[in-house]
Amino acid sequence: MRRALVVALLVVPVLAGAQEPERFLVYKVERIAPGQAPSIDGRLDEAVWGDRQALSSMRNFLGPLTGELATQPSEFVLLSDGPKLYLGITFFDEDMDAILFNPSRPAYWNDCTELYFDPAHDGTRSIQLSIDCGGQRYWHRHFNDGYGWINDTAWFMMADWRCAVARGKDRWTVEVAIGARSFGIETAPGSVCGFNPCRFRLGAADQEFSAWGFAGGKRQKNMAAWGHLVFLAEGEQAGGEVTATDVALVYPDLTGRVVRVPVADGFAVFTGDGEATAGFGELLREQAGALQARLDEATAALEALPPDEPRAGKLREALDPARQEAVSLLGQARADDLTLGAFDRLGDAMTRTEAELREIAGRARIVELALAAKEGR
Repeated sequence: MRRALVVALLVVPVLAGAQEPERFLVYKVERIAPGQAPSIDGRLDEAVWGDRQALSSMRNFLGPLTGELATQPSEFVLLSDGPKLYLGITFFDEDMDAILFNPSRPAYWNDCTELYFDPAHDGTRSIQLSIDCGGQRYWHRHFNDGYGWINDTAWFMMADWRCAVARGKDRWTVEVAIGARSFGIETAPGSVCGFNPCRFRLGAADQEFSAWGFAGGKRQKNMAAWGHLVFLAEGEQAGGEVTATDVALVYPDLTGRVVRVPVADGFAVFTGDGEATAGFGELLREQAGALQARLDEATAALEALPPDEPRAGKLREALDPARQEAVSLLGQARADDLTLGAFDRLGDAMTRTEAELREIAGRARIVELALAAKEGR
């Protein structure tokens, strides 16, 4: 049985002078000897895959349960012998008869995995590999040298990678071997590569789309939300709990950063000054206060307008549902049993509602100024 990885989700909060909020995940890639390299047959039956740290915190990025763990577990194990990067992937499924494979479809329209790489860890190169449950492949590479994103059609022919798929009674498995040099991935100890694994479960009635990292409208394709692969030296083993030492592998200097790692009911927080803990409710409290202030501001702005002003009536109609949403969110933020997914959804919803209230207040002030100008005040 593989050891489940305690995944690091590191979030930089909105503070005066701080950078934008950031999702950050880390997985340490253990080094194996060349003679230990697995054969690529999809079965994951070699000893080299046994008792390895598994990346397993795949979360829904679509639907009402966005942010919650996927109902069907997935496990990704990554190893390197230097020249090659190996992935052993397990997709558990309680209904294997329902998984979707149609050979006339591209790989990404069947039950599949998508694997994204930022090889130089600098946001200028994006590689996507898609492998479906029938073993079909799709791959491409984009790059941006400061003039916009361009599809690298030559790399499509030069990419060095192989994969194989196998099916079992309650899972399907994938083995992948990647020529690190052809991908531009440096596997020397201490090197870092951006990475984001995804799973598309399309055949089941309860379709599920999950990823390691995602954010905003680009969801799993948002490079800012991808995780980080840190390559270890031979003999080093990946640990379970995320420590300050682990954080320093990617961020040697935490000056200006606040790093949050999920624990029960909240986060372990790492900064340049040390380590602390913070609960979900505590972290939502400041945002809830800002939302309440924005609601009070919009209410006061509308109360300042004449009750018979037609434009004010329309704004009041817009304010009523926004007020109801704000009150509901403020109540939910006080709950004691928040999950990480609920924390994320509440934060996003409060941000949207606060923006809506800001717009209503702004329009009310414009009407007030127009009325004042008309009256010569």
